[in-house]
Parts: sequence; C-alpha cells; structure tokens
Amino acid sequence: MNLKISTRLLLGFGLLIALMALMMGLGLYSVTSLGKRLDAIVHGNFKDTMDTVDIRETVNEVARAVYNLEGADAAKRGSDVARLEGSEKIINKNFETLKASLTTDDGAQVLKKALSAYTSYAEARKKVLAMALQNQDADMAKTIQQDLRPAQNSLFNALDGIVNYQTERMEASAQEAAK
Repeated sequence: MNLKISTRLLLGFGLLIALMALMMGLGLYSVTSLGKRLDAIVHGNFKDTMDTVDIRETVNEVARAVYNLEGADAAKRGSDVARLEGSEKIINKNFETLKASLTTDDGAQVLKKALSAYTSYAEARKKVLAMALQNQDADMAKTIQQDLRPAQNSLFNALDGIVNYQTERMEASAQEAAK
C-alpha cells in the first residue's frame, strides 16, 4: 500500500488527536469521580459525624440542666423541664439524619446500638424530670446517680461507636480518592 505523504501525515495527526481526546475524556472522568468522592467525604461522612456530635452536645446540655434542677425553686422547674423535653426533638432529628446515611450492615449495627442506648437514656431522663416536677429532690438525686448517669454513659459509648465507624468511612473514602 503506497500512500502519499500527506495522507500518512493526516492519518498520524488524526490518530494523535483521537488519543488526546481519549486522554482528555479519561482525565475528565477521573476528576469528576474524585470530586464525587470528596463531596461524599465533606458533605456525607463529615456531616454524619457532626450530627453525632450534636446529639452528644445536646445530651450534655440536658445533663447539666438536670443537675441544676436539684435545689431549684419549684416555679422555675416547670419551665426548665419543658425546655429539656424540647431537646428530644433535636436529638430525634439528628438520629433521623443518621438513619438515612448509615445504611450499610455495619452502619445499621452501630446505629441500632445508639438508638437502644438512647431509648434507655430517654426513659431515665423522663423519670428524673417527672421527679423534678414533683419536687422529689432526694429520689431525683438517687435516680440521677443510679439510672440517668449510667444510661448517659452507655449512650456516649454508643455515639463513640458511630463516630469511630464514620471516621473509618472517611479514611476509606480519602484513600479511595487518593487512588
């Protein structure tokens, strides 16, 4: 086959342009894929961690407020108890967000532990708040120490499990993005 030099040059440059277009397409695909992984790290895993931290902070605020109920005057207790009961909405909202994102088997398992611990904590908190409204300070102090604090510690341990799981997910996502 005897092609003119102009035809050979045209075919050679055409092949080079096709290879460059292919490389550009692969590069664009890689950058898009990396962008999606980084978005998952920043907006997914990190946000889940912050929701878990919000739950912990809300529980800590409730704990401080419950401890302050001891010895508080009866008139102030009613408004304080109502405010504390409102914290349940914040915690439940954060748990709903976590339910939507912790969909793997491992994620569902750590979430289940946290929800179980939260149920125990919420029951103990309701018991203490009912005692506060009835001015049962001695019983309230005993219930705080025997029921509420252990339930709170169990909840914190379960929340730590979620944070550890989320940290592992973030690290895996970062390694995948680095590839």
